[in-house]
Amino acid sequence: QEVNAYDMLFNNDGSSLYVIGEDGDDVNEYVMSTNDLTVETATELHVWSEDTYLPGGEVKILANAGTGVDGSFHLDDGATFVAGSHNQMLIPGNFTMGTDASYSVPTSSTVFTATTTGKTLTGDLNGLGDVIFNGDGGAWTFASSATTSNFTIATGTVTAPAGTLAISGSYTN
Repeated sequence: QEVNAYDMLFNNDGSSLYVIGEDGDDVNEYVMSTNDLTVETATELHVWSEDTYLPGGEVKILANAGTGVDGSFHLDDGATFVAGSHNQMLIPGNFTMGTDASYSVPTSSTVFTATTTGKTLTGDLNGLGDVIFNGDGGAWTFASSATTSNFTIATGTVTAPAGTLAISGSYTN
């Protein structure tokens, strides 16, 4: 088991997670099941270019108010993330989507939970679905134009992009 992980990679069908870090010269494989996934602090959930990740349960990314990748979600160019039914995404860090990346949480929402400032949403942000910003003291900035379904700011502050923020459903603040 890797205690000081610094990178993760899913196989092509999302059934295995590979973790590398500072505590050895091996690659640790974790077979994914229908259980929830918790990504520990000081790391990010990163889906590599052209890979697909289809989690079987809720994905919760933890953060420790750190900088860099702490608590972040990153889809590389062409990567795909599709949450299963009733799976909520909890993201306390930055959110990055590469060119032609696909992100879908079809029956739930993405909740941005940062309690610190300086978090960004960047990249090809079309089709984010339902988004909720809910972090006391959190501050997020859209660095790119985006489209969402429903858009809720429960707590914290959100800065819209210089381009377009298209909301096809309801807006609540």
